[in-house]
Amino acid sequence: MLLATACLALGACAVPPMYSPLGDRGTQARIRVKANDRYAFPAIVTIKAIDDVEPKEQFLAVFFKGWMGMGATPKEAELIGMPDTTGEDATFPVLERYVTGNRPLRLQLDARVDGSYICGDAAAFTPASGHDYELVVPLRGTSLGFSGACSFILYEIVPKGHSFERHPLAMTRLADKQK
Repeated sequence: MLLATACLALGACAVPPMYSPLGDRGTQARIRVKANDRYAFPAIVTIKAIDDVEPKEQFLAVFFKGWMGMGATPKEAELIGMPDTTGEDATFPVLERYVTGNRPLRLQLDARVDGSYICGDAAAFTPASGHDYELVVPLRGTSLGFSGACSFILYEIVPKGHSFERHPLAMTRLADKQK
């Protein structure tokens, strides 16, 4: 995945390789990552799980926005069978991943334009094995010379009758060390 990120940063590759899940499904939770670009300029946005078990550290998502239709080919959504929810919240392709359940998981968000740090966030939560989560990443004003705003919004996906709904969850905010 580091190679894929480097390819994106250099503009040499169109998209990272398809996701290949690892680990024991019986001990894992699932997480859907959605990014919502609100007036952001071209940026590379990465969301990384720091304390996972298998693998120890993994990129949950890498989003790239080209400029006025130029740049990388849009990445396809990568789905692992999570239930649909009513919350749209995405202007980038949706990515679904497995993470280790029943232990704290630190998440790191980083947005850069032309290699310069624009904004980021760091937070933690403890996913429960067998549960589904949605991580929404709103991006605002990510352009050189401006202070962009990036954050995490976390939901648990729970059954409701014959459908599913999202329940907001609190995350523990951590110091953003990527600046």
